[in-house]
Amino acid sequence: MVVQDRAGHHADFQLDKMNAETVIAVLKPLVSPDAVLCSDGAGVYASFSQAQGVTHQVVHNRRGEWVVGAYHIQHVNGYDNRLRVWMERCHGVSTHYQKIYLGWLRMLERYGRGVNIKACVHEARGDPMQHVIGT
Repeated sequence: MVVQDRAGHHADFQLDKMNAETVIAVLKPLVSPDAVLCSDGAGVYASFSQAQGVTHQVVHNRRGEWVVGAYHIQHVNGYDNRLRVWMERCHGVSTHYQKIYLGWLRMLERYGRGVNIKACVHEARGDPMQHVIGT
């Protein structure tokens, strides 16, 4: 599941189950009560919006129906597509390792061309980075 706001902040999750209970637990800390949740119309998002009192705008992902007024899900679809294309290079990813690949793509998108081996190793190990500041 991918969540993104208009400011470009995003989060992605590998869900164990795609049910209302799981989606509510994941989205509750991310979606403020005054937000408008835009989704493809899956029932779990309607359950979330109803349980949390959040406005829900359905934007069907059909040909010619990508936008409803000011609402769309194209940023999420774009991220989904970048993930799919990037993972094709791996020739299939085991579900067991999917969270690692999601983290890898997040890192690549965060650093872009500025990614380097030292940063990759530190992030992979979870080590804090020591930044050198010259005076």
